Amino acid sequence: MTVGKDTIQTLLRQRQTLRQALQELQKDIASLNNTASNLVVSNIKNPAKTSPVASMEKSENTADPMSGKTEPEHPRPIDSASPNLKTKSENESIEAVKASSSSNQVTKEPTLAIHSVAKETGSKPPSSISDLNQNDVSNLAYKSLLQEAKQLSSYYLRHPSPDKDLPLQQLDDAISAATGKVAEGGCSTEYQILRKAYRAAAGRSFSAAGINGKTLEDSCMSAHILWILPITICALVLVIFPLLLLGRTVSLEMYTSEFAADLIWVLGVAAAFLWGSAGALTLLSIQLAVLVRNRQYEADIRRSPGVRAALGGILGCGTYALLEVWLPQIDITTEFFLNLGSFAIGLVAWSIFLLIQKGLGRLILLFETDTVPSSARAKSEK
Repeated sequence: MTVGKDTIQTLLRQRQTLRQALQELQKDIASLNNTASNLVVSNIKNPAKTSPVASMEKSENTADPMSGKTEPEHPRPIDSASPNLKTKSENESIEAVKASSSSNQVTKEPTLAIHSVAKETGSKPPSSISDLNQNDVSNLAYKSLLQEAKQLSSYYLRHPSPDKDLPLQQLDDAISAATGKVAEGGCSTEYQILRKAYRAAAGRSFSAAGINGKTLEDSCMSAHILWILPITICALVLVIFPLLLLGRTVSLEMYTSEFAADLIWVLGVAAAFLWGSAGALTLLSIQLAVLVRNRQYEADIRRSPGVRAALGGILGCGTYALLEVWLPQIDITTEFFLNLGSFAIGLVAWSIFLLIQKGLGRLILLFETDTVPSSARAKSEK
């Protein structure tokens, strides 16, 4: 079916007509907005006049004192020729005023509700929303402290105390006094007593056994890092390492002998890096498992697993480069022993790093003491 020129011209004319109608409608809407805004401004500037009913009542009550007859006042006739545009704009302005007043009432409702609740409970209403937030924070801190104190008291109820002078009785008394109370800010009497008793008991317990309410709570909860680290080690050893072995096998068949030998050496170094990282992460997993078992794990302490993995990988690469001089890659067994050496170095990588750090710190102190003048050193000693 073909479209004729007449049809196309008709459609174009209809499109032009529609565009003109839309433009006229846009002009009418703009004029309506202008008239509405002018009416609102005029109503704000000029006070409202008396209503027609009030004027009629006033005319009925006014009378001639001599004759006793009333002189009715005729209301002003409404201009029938006035357009409907004015009434529509007035209605729109009235609706806008009502909407603004309703929004003001809505914003006032939360404050009124807060004050009504405060009157019912007999407490002092908060002055602002920030006071409510501060009360919420203090309540959370109060509940957290109470939970940690209960954890510490419950632990030493079932286990022997490492310190004979541990003030457990004072802690139990503070817990019983604070249970069921609501903290009123940071100045609550029960809160201060509980803080003092928990500080004394937790300080002695942590210095003797490395245990406080926080470590007990974090150890009882699921330590996510104990799941993440083994999964990472399995991904390195069971997924990435076989891919490197596959790349080594493929390189022997795809490239020349010289380039293939260099590529095999690079892949061997990459495998040593993976094994060194796996060794460092294994040691970290064992340390965390021991801390959780001994109820000494604290989740807020950053263990830096990424730094340890990078350090173990770098030391594993160095070990691989050194051992390859005496154990060249003849077969897969030799490469496996080289990777085991990298893994062993990765296990002790953190200890090696700490020793290097201490040695560098002592050297820096020696250089600083040598560069300090004798007069300044004598003054510092005095």
